[in-house]
Amino acid sequence: MSNDWYYQVMGEITGPITQEQLVSAASEGHIDRDTSVRKGEDGAWKMANDVRGLFPDLAETYEAMGRNKLAMRDAEERDRKRWEDMTVSTCAPPAKYDFKIIDTVFAVDGDSGKAGGFFSYGKSADPNAAFDKVKEQLRSTAYKLGGDGVINCQFEYRIAVTSTGNNARQAIEIFANGTAVKFV
Repeated sequence: MSNDWYYQVMGEITGPITQEQLVSAASEGHIDRDTSVRKGEDGAWKMANDVRGLFPDLAETYEAMGRNKLAMRDAEERDRKRWEDMTVSTCAPPAKYDFKIIDTVFAVDGDSGKAGGFFSYGKSADPNAAFDKVKEQLRSTAYKLGGDGVINCQFEYRIAVTSTGNNARQAIEIFANGTAVKFV
């Protein structure tokens, strides 16, 4: 029948198949734009790309890809801005802000250095580094939950010495909890 289609891949001719089956073969990747196809048993072979409606128009595809790239860039920018605007605070937000409580979040982290105190020679435990790590964990957890910040945070710490002698290291651990919130 002249409505049947044939296609040739690596010398092997497949057909007769319907136009729907040809479209399906193209969408499933069995044939691509440079595959030889023909309509009917005696039709002339031509590139699948020349069969109207078999593949999306390249110009439209590239335009859609460009729109997707712009949309992805916009989404990444919104995510970056949201991350930068996230607050980790020991108090509640001012009364003018309405918010929804998402969940309680917890974090623990620390830092260690050589024994001898914070101001000894060489590397010592840095409480600011430990505090920054814990704040980052609280922020990250709230972000993953869809929050805009963490309020009413409480921080506790513990200072210890690990090991003895020349291997002694001072360590500081900070424990924190807070309430992840979404501003409305």
